[in-house]
Amino acid sequence: MRYGVILIGPPGSGKSTLCTGLYDFLKSFERNPFVMNLDLLNDTMMYKPAIDIRETISTTTLFDEYGLGPNGAILSSFDLFSHKLDWVQTEIERLDPQDDDEDSIWIVDAPGQVELFLDHEGFRTVCQFFEQLEFTLCVLTLNDVLLLTDASRLISSLLHTVSFTINLQLPTVNILTKIDLLDHLETKFDIETVLNAYEYDFLLPHLNNSRPHLENLNEVLIELLEEFKVLDLVPCNVQDKYSMFDLMLSINNVTGFVMHTEKAKGLIDRLTSEVAARENSK
Repeated sequence: MRYGVILIGPPGSGKSTLCTGLYDFLKSFERNPFVMNLDLLNDTMMYKPAIDIRETISTTTLFDEYGLGPNGAILSSFDLFSHKLDWVQTEIERLDPQDDDEDSIWIVDAPGQVELFLDHEGFRTVCQFFEQLEFTLCVLTLNDVLLLTDASRLISSLLHTVSFTINLQLPTVNILTKIDLLDHLETKFDIETVLNAYEYDFLLPHLNNSRPHLENLNEVLIELLEEFKVLDLVPCNVQDKYSMFDLMLSINNVTGFVMHTEKAKGLIDRLTSEVAARENSK
């Protein structure tokens, strides 16, 4: 069976870094990972993509012949890419033939333009294409730890997550990235409060202080976020194997994947014991 993990988030939220870290980590668990780059302007990737949108679309054509800027080029690239899906299917079946019943997982590095995930038909077409190939999909939405420095920014980011969930209609894991930077930030909220919250009204005083004329709206927004449980954030540090282990288990949970190789089971048992020992030592 093929599984797919689509990484979405604003520029600078750590998508390409997480793609690299997730690929390496999943490979150690014999998950047979592949990476697909769908960001036409991604020229700083630390991984070698199995499939790359840049092989099908020329930036020169979009910039010079059509006179598009970076944002227009990204949006147009998905319209053009949606007409190249026969080639993509051929490449997937060549690289990942599924003739030995081996499970695989495709990590999809998406661009940072939020318009793609809010109302763009081209990106929905790509998601539907994966589903037609019987991929079991989930979305990872990346939220930068810097959002904890401002309640309004945090709320805005989480509202985008709600919109992504409604538009894409796929299981979602919400991630708080760059958690290793937390010790260097002056945050508005205690990290444990954010990660373990069942009710989000602790955000209200911060919102009302910054925009008191919108108190009624603030309350409605908090209720909306509670309904979608988008503050159920998984902290992620790509350099920390325990953090990546938690992320992998979250992905397994929403996709229904069960580890079945002896090596993978052994690694899970070992890391589970190490995590328990670390928690007990606190």
